[in-house]
Amino acid sequence: MNTEWAIEVLERWIDLAKQAKKIGSGGTQLTRHSPVIDKLIDVEDQTARVVARVMGLQKVPRLIGLHQIYFLLDVGIKDVSYALGRVRSDAETRKQLGSSAPSISADLLHPIVWSAASALWDDGHFGPAVQRAATMVNAHVQDRLGRHDLSDSPLMQQAFSMTEPSEGQPRLRWPGEDSDLTVKSMRDGLVRLAPGVFMTIRNPSTHSIDQLPRQEALEQLAVLSQLARWIDACEVLLC
Repeated sequence: MNTEWAIEVLERWIDLAKQAKKIGSGGTQLTRHSPVIDKLIDVEDQTARVVARVMGLQKVPRLIGLHQIYFLLDVGIKDVSYALGRVRSDAETRKQLGSSAPSISADLLHPIVWSAASALWDDGHFGPAVQRAATMVNAHVQDRLGRHDLSDSPLMQQAFSMTEPSEGQPRLRWPGEDSDLTVKSMRDGLVRLAPGVFMTIRNPSTHSIDQLPRQEALEQLAVLSQLARWIDACEVLLC
């Protein structure tokens, strides 16, 4: 939820309701012809939806009551004020405690990935850090297969190829029974994913001169980390 926008919506409704109370008798006797009431009616649905979201209500509440020809605002003001206080309190709590959203701990990424990236990352060179990490994942596959004649996407295409291994062309294969649907899905996925990772992550980080934003770079390291873990889980098939 956009906290600033929600606060603005709730504050606007309370301000209009208070203006209306000054016009009415005892804050309740407002006729349909009041310009302030017209404004309140225009924004009631939006405000009520914000209140329902903030309060976790299943049903959108009525903020403006109606008694005969008069509009009643006291209950609405109470509900909107309570919701406003809650939004402000939650916003302050999040500011002081930090976001409760999960975060990635870079030092818990796959050791090959973070050990390659960490020094460059600490110096603020995020793109080169990603490039270095991808290079080391590539080297890891080369070492596992003894294939130093290939690199990057061509290496990954052959490493995860579903064809049988041949002389000088071993394979990385997700373990399990060939008939198992999950195993088949992992094998089919890796033969597509691994080359794609190097085409979309390593190649741009190697050739681009643009600075890679920190968050984007971290997400790319996470992709490389997951790929490295899957590589470790694969078996080496020799002819």
